Amino acid sequence: MVSLVLGVFLFLLFLCFHVYDQVFLSPYSFHFGLWTNPLKELALSGGAFVMAASFPEEKSLPGNKLLLLLGRILFSIMLIVFGIDHFLYTEFVAKLVPGWIPGSVFWTYFGAVALIGSGVCIMLNIKINLVGILLGTMLFLWFIMLHIPRAIAEPNIEKGNEITSVFQALAFSGIAFLLSALCPAKEPAINVNPAAQRN
Repeated sequence: MVSLVLGVFLFLLFLCFHVYDQVFLSPYSFHFGLWTNPLKELALSGGAFVMAASFPEEKSLPGNKLLLLLGRILFSIMLIVFGIDHFLYTEFVAKLVPGWIPGSVFWTYFGAVALIGSGVCIMLNIKINLVGILLGTMLFLWFIMLHIPRAIAEPNIEKGNEITSVFQALAFSGIAFLLSALCPAKEPAINVNPAAQRN
């Protein structure tokens, strides 16, 4: 119940504050970069809906599948748009790659493809078990190698935005792993009919 309420609350924040600001207060300054924080809010809302659908007592409710579907879609929207951002703002994103890792532009494009591909697969329910594990691992590595060092180096930049990004990356990684657990790989049907086995 708490997760469901949190999901609704975060979704209302997204609509009433972020969307209102972008559409009505800044209608002529649109670009994808401005939607970074709103889409993070949307993805966290989706994660809360996925969490609400994960509890055993909720799995029997009629709306559970719809809740899980909504959570997947909201989370996927952020992944796809952030992947597109990697292509649109390649130079900026490449600078975020730690200097000790060679090929920053390559990893920028790799991340773009991985995010878009993961978002599409999660939205369309394609191999979510495998995709969730791979996505969760990638985001957790970003959490360790990218977000934590940046937060330590610049803790006060943009009113602590880097510190916030640390916990957001950890949350997104957790959402991906949870989706993987909730959508296990389908096992092939086993024919236990002895007569059929003799044939």
